[in-house]
Amino acid sequence: MEKLNIFTLAVVVWGCLLPAAILCRECNNETALSGTIEASVGGNGLYEKCWTIKVPEHSFVTVTLDKFTSNYYYEENHDVFYVLIETPKSGVKHQFFLHDIQQEPILALSDTTVTFFNNFLFGYYRTNFSVKYNI
Repeated sequence: MEKLNIFTLAVVVWGCLLPAAILCRECNNETALSGTIEASVGGNGLYEKCWTIKVPEHSFVTVTLDKFTSNYYYEENHDVFYVLIETPKSGVKHQFFLHDIQQEPILALSDTTVTFFNNFLFGYYRTNFSVKYNI
């Protein structure tokens, strides 16, 4: 029985060390009724950061991608940088790549997570994004 517990612990710890482990990451909580989520990152390597917009019961949030730019652009490898806006409760996901333009705001009835991701391993880059939300 002890071997099983050690194995289970090892699997959980190893899983939390994976860069893209969604269940183990902690997002910054956004509790204001409106605001801007933004980040500016430079360098190379794996980077992921997330924010959760807390939506009160009987309310909704509108989310709009305001800006997403980089000094790096390579059409065949466009998924190196992206912003993911998702509502885990409903399973709805919207993924934006560099220089995408969002025409309509995203509407959600529950907590919404914004994740900024890049996995650029060669050279140096600078990437900026901002998302505006209003409850």
